[in-house]
Amino acid sequence: GPTGATGATGVTGATGPTGATGATGATGATGVTGATGPTGATGATGATGPTGATGATGVTAPTITVNNAFIVNPNIVTVADQAAIPLSTNVVINGTAITHVPGSTNISLAPNQTYSVTYRAVGSNTPTGADQNIILRLNGVFVGGTNTGGSSNGFPFSPEMSGNAIINTGAGANILTLNNNSGATRSYDDVQISIVKLA
Repeated sequence: GPTGATGATGVTGATGPTGATGATGATGATGVTGATGPTGATGATGATGPTGATGATGVTAPTITVNNAFIVNPNIVTVADQAAIPLSTNVVINGTAITHVPGSTNISLAPNQTYSVTYRAVGSNTPTGADQNIILRLNGVFVGGTNTGGSSNGFPFSPEMSGNAIINTGAGANILTLNNNSGATRSYDDVQISIVKLA
């Protein structure tokens, strides 16, 4: 006869055991780099390194006050026009670059040097209406800018004259003098010259 009707589906059987793990898939692409983190705290300062060796000592600079002099004449002296004023006393002379014989008009300076010279004198009984001046001469040549003095105002007077100069000496002998530059014979008192070798 004909096939009978299909019977009802049976109950699902129990789940079978898990199969073996499949092979690992390919590595995915690298992700975008993350933002930079904050800077860490500054580390502690390292120990100080050893002190380096001492450098070589530099060249000693020249001493400018080794050679100096203070030469005077405290007495009244009468001096012809353009003649040099004698200097009686070496109060101080240090070093070898300045020499003077007491009583001489001449002060000897070393060659090729630079000196600072300060000078002073007081006129004694300058005639009425007359000029009284002094100048420095180096080897007989007027040192520019050193003429100093004054004139009377209708009566005898005693002008005080003073000045200073920087002098460069030449080769060979160098003679410095303080001279009467008044145009006539004059008397001088309390004459002083201070000299310092600069270089």
